[in-house]
Amino acid sequence: MSSPRVIVPELLDSADPLSDLACHGLLEFKEEDDRIDFKVSFDPLSERSWIDLAVDCAAFANTNGGYIIVGVADKTWECAGIAPEAALALGDTKQLLERINRGLVPPLTRARSRVFERDGKVFTAIFVPCNHEATHIFESNLDWSPVPGKTLPLIRKGAIYIRRSASNHLVTSADFEELLQRRLKRFRDKVLEGMARVVNAGPGQEVVTITHDQDSSRMPVVTIKDGPASLNLGGRPLKLAGDSVAELISIFRGLTDADAQFSVPRQTTLQCYVARETAELDDESIEWLAHHSLVNGSPVFWWLKKLGAAKSKAVLRRAFKVAGRIQKEHIVTYAGFWGERFFREMAEQLDGRTTRRFSGKTNLLHVHRSKHPADDALQATNLAKALARQPDAQKGYELEKLDCALYAPFD
Repeated sequence: MSSPRVIVPELLDSADPLSDLACHGLLEFKEEDDRIDFKVSFDPLSERSWIDLAVDCAAFANTNGGYIIVGVADKTWECAGIAPEAALALGDTKQLLERINRGLVPPLTRARSRVFERDGKVFTAIFVPCNHEATHIFESNLDWSPVPGKTLPLIRKGAIYIRRSASNHLVTSADFEELLQRRLKRFRDKVLEGMARVVNAGPGQEVVTITHDQDSSRMPVVTIKDGPASLNLGGRPLKLAGDSVAELISIFRGLTDADAQFSVPRQTTLQCYVARETAELDDESIEWLAHHSLVNGSPVFWWLKKLGAAKSKAVLRRAFKVAGRIQKEHIVTYAGFWGERFFREMAEQLDGRTTRRFSGKTNLLHVHRSKHPADDALQATNLAKALARQPDAQKGYELEKLDCALYAPFD
C-alpha cells in the first residue's frame, strides 16, 4: 500500500489530524524534522521509555506541534511495527496523558494517539498540537533506575524542551526569547484583527464581542459580550442557544453569513448529526450542514443522501474550494460515490498531487453497504455523541465508516 507524500503542517491543522490518510501518509515520510519523530519500538514497562516520550511531546507542544510515529526505524525507515502490549499502552490516550504529564506543568491535554495497521503490522501515531498559550516545563526531577540500586538523572527541575531540526533541545536564552515573541505576536495579531473589524464596520452596524461556550447539556452556544448600550444588554452576556437543531443552525448560519471565515465548531455539526432522524430541516439548512460537515470533518453522507445527486455534487464542489488540503483529499474520496467521472473531475483539482485511483465505490473508504442498519445507526449516533464531548481520532474514523456504510449511494 502506497500513500501520497503528506505535508505535515497541513496535517497538524486539519480537522482530523489522525485520519487514515494522515497515519498512512506519515509512514511514507522517511525523514525526521521539527514536526515528526520516528521510534522503532516502545517498552511500556520501562520508565525510561515514558520519560523520553514525555520529552518528545513537551518539545513538540512548545514549538510547532508534531507527530511521533512508533514502529518505524529512523534512518532506515523500515516499517517494523510494534508489539501488541506497546500498542495497547500507547493507544490508550488517557493512560498516555497520565504517564507523560508526570512532572510536566501545565499538563498536556490535547495530545491524542491512534493505533493502526498496515501490511499486517501495527503502528501508533501520537499527535501533539502546538500550545500557543503556555510553555510546558518539568517542575520536578525525573530519574531512571536501569538496575536495582542505581539511579540516573534524566530530567532536571525547570527543564524546558523545544524541537529543532530533528531532535529535542533544552531552551537557550535566545530560544526562550523567541517563544515569548511568538506568543506576543499571536496576541498582537488577535488584537489587530479585532481592531480591523471595528474600523471596517459600516454605518448603522453594531460591534460586539462573541465567545463560544456550552450550556449545561453541552450544546454549543454563542455568548455576546461587551455589546454597545443600544443593545440594552446592561453589561450581562446574552447566550443564544437553540432549543432545536433548526434553531441552532439558524444561529450559526447567521454567523457564517456575516463572516465567511467563521469556522463552525465540529461539535455543532456532530450534535446535529445525533438528531438527524428527528430534525425537521429545509433543504437550505441541510445544504449548509453538509457543507460545514465536509469542511470540519464531520459525517456527511446522511445529509448528502437527503439532497440528491445534483445538489450533493454542488455541495462537494463548494466545500472543496474552501477546505484545507487534507480535507480536500477526503472530499475527492467522497466524490467517488457519485461516479468515476465526478471522482476524476475533483481529483484533477488537487494541483497534480497523487490520489487514490478509482477502483469501485467499496474501495474508496474500504466500506461495504451496512447489513445491520438499525444497529449501525445506533452505534453511529452514540459515537457522534461521544465525539461531541471529546475529540477522538479513532472514533471519528469509525463514525465515518458507519455513516458511509449506512447512507452512501453505493448503487
